[in-house]
Amino acid sequence: MDIGYNDPRDKWYDQNEALYALFYRGNVGIYTYFWLGQSHLFCIIPVTKNTLEEYSNKDVKLFEVKK
Repeated sequence: MDIGYNDPRDKWYDQNEALYALFYRGNVGIYTYFWLGQSHLFCIIPVTKNTLEEYSNKDVKLFEVKK
């Protein structure tokens, strides 16, 4: 699965833009993004149940990473 390259949204990001997808395991989450002129980047963030609920309400695709 290559979510970072296949993000179907056709608009520029701004500071209030929601993620397209978040991969998480336990209390750690990772999401991918691009910066113009750069390679495919990723960000690691802390995750709580509240975080997942907030992202879910913003229609972010959530993927739990299992062993």
